[in-house]
Amino acid sequence: VVPFVGIDVAKAFLASVIAEKVKVFGVARQKA
Repeated sequence: VVPFVGIDVAKAFLASVIAEKVKVFGVARQKA
């Protein structure tokens, strides 16, 4: 059983990874 805290941490980590990818993608698109 995964504790809710673990789920929250996983969601926060996933959100930060997605935000980083979006930022990198946005910068790459501006340069193109």
